[in-house]
Parts: sequence; C-alpha cells; structure tokens
Amino acid sequence: MFRRVVPFLVAVPLAACVSTVGGKSAAAPVPTAPTTTTTTTGPPPDGAYPPGDCLAIEDGIQVVSCEEPHEYEVTLSDELPAGVPDTFPPELATVVGPTCRETLVEFTGSTDVEASLVEAAYVWPTEPRWRAGQRWYSCLASVDSANGETTRRTGSLRDVLADGLGDLRQCLVGGPADPGPAIMVSCDQPHRSEAVTPVVKLGELSGPPPTRADIEAVTTGECRAAVEEYLGGERDGVGFGMSYGSPEQWPAGYNTGTCMAISDAPVTGLMGPA
Repeated sequence: MFRRVVPFLVAVPLAACVSTVGGKSAAAPVPTAPTTTTTTTGPPPDGAYPPGDCLAIEDGIQVVSCEEPHEYEVTLSDELPAGVPDTFPPELATVVGPTCRETLVEFTGSTDVEASLVEAAYVWPTEPRWRAGQRWYSCLASVDSANGETTRRTGSLRDVLADGLGDLRQCLVGGPADPGPAIMVSCDQPHRSEAVTPVVKLGELSGPPPTRADIEAVTTGECRAAVEEYLGGERDGVGFGMSYGSPEQWPAGYNTGTCMAISDAPVTGLMGPA
C-alpha cells in the first residue's frame, strides 16, 4: 500500500538569518500493500473497487458503507498501463503513484493535501487474480495517525479540505534532529513540528529532483515567509523548515515540500491561528 512519507525535514531558527540549512534526515517507514481481497461482499466482477467504495481492513478487505468504520476510501480505479512486469507483487510506485497523488488533490478539494494527515494509497489484485491476468488498480484515501498507522474513521473524505486543513493539519511529534521515523499526529497531541500552507511545488516530475541548494533556497525563502505569516511574525523558540521527499521518491510523485513551524519544546494545539 502506497503511503506518504516524510524522510527529510530541514529546519533553522525563525529569528536567524542564515545561508545554510541544518537538520538530520529521519528514516521513513517502508510501505507495504494488502495482498488479499477476501471480502464478505467480494469485489465487483471486473475486479477493481469502484470510486466511492469504502474499505475496512478486517479479515481481508471488506467493502462497507462509508458511514461505517473503515480505513480507506476509493478515489479512482483503472487498468494498469501496458508493459507492467508480470512479477508479483508488482512494483507500481512510479506507475500509479503520481496518478493517485494527483487524484487525492482533486478528491479532497485542496492542493495543500500534503500538509494534512490525509494520504494516498493504492491496492492491486490478489496473487491468484494477478496470475489469472487481472491488471487493475484502485487509488485510495486514508487518514494517518501515530506510528504510521491508518485511522479507522466514518464518513467520506471527499472535499474534506476544501475549506482548509481544519483538524486534519499535519503535525510531527519531533523535530529534525530526532532519531527514528517521523511520526505524524493530530495537532491536539503533543508535537514540535506543524505544517504550514501553502504546499510548495519543487519542480516538474519530468525534470530532475531539486538539489540541496534548491531545498535550502525554498526553505529560507518561501517557508520562512509562510511560517512568519502563520505565526503573525517571528517568535522566540520557534523555527521554520520544510519536509520533502527523497530524490528516489521523485518519480513516484513526491515533487512538493511542506513548510513547517518547528518549536524548541513540545506544544499542544496550534501554534498559529485555528
């Protein structure tokens, strides 16, 4: 299953004037994919889950009403393009990853979805169905929670960010120098790093990923300005930074950066306006 990860987070003090950006890369969790589709209702005859279906992960993948507890919501379904290798499990990150991420923007109603806890995922046929020649995929939307787990929720995520991030704003438990994976939580939980909009586009997927110098320029330019506006000016004990994908993730659609307000000490609740 395809997940958004935050493997890099660079940061500097908000009140400082610097030309370089410090920070330590955080390890990213390795995404996995569900490989069973044993359900109580079964997928439709053509194999793919139609958009609008909600999926609960319990004894396989079950199609349920979106008003019932579920982890995923289908945003798009299509056939895989020709040329995908027959090996199983398939390597689809660069094949459908960009499409699922673009679809998530349309589905949630916001180009700032990367600053939220809403993430993109995808699912493909079980191995027996793959061996039988099925070649479909379904893009999914879900809400992340602590330790990289997926939140079980009720209701649809369609247009959920159209009026702003609300309580789905992304916050990280730690800061850039903390060891281990970046842990995303809701902002009413103790955290040090808080996503700030707008999300910054770092380049076209058809081009090369940004260099370290490019990242530093965006961080000390756009991100500093965005965080100052979010906070209403400079604030002691709060710096700014940016989370972004690694160069290896660029072909999978990770061509944006999320500016972050970063506190020296943990906070509960928003550092900026609600």
